[in-house]
Amino acid sequence: MIGDKQRFENMKDYEGGSVRFGNNGNAKIVWKGTVKLGDSKVKIEDILFVIGLKHNLLSVSQICDKGNDIIFKRHSYEIRRSNTRKLVAYGTRTSRNIYTLS
Repeated sequence: MIGDKQRFENMKDYEGGSVRFGNNGNAKIVWKGTVKLGDSKVKIEDILFVIGLKHNLLSVSQICDKGNDIIFKRHSYEIRRSNTRKLVAYGTRTSRNIYTLS
């Protein structure tokens, strides 16, 4: 789920309703599309655009299903291609325990 339209390479309308968050708030899903991970060439399809989402949330299982491995460390993480071990994206952990995409 992403709330930043600029991250999408393409989008199409999505009649999927809404998502509910841990604080019982909800937000409407309006588009579905393809997003590039960081500065890499890796693209993840079927990402939902959610109105009002303040953070971009990517599914670990969806990234792994696309042929990648994710290695979480104390202060950072890496996304690597499963077959070549090539680094395709990385990020850091914030003081609020959120892993961000660089």
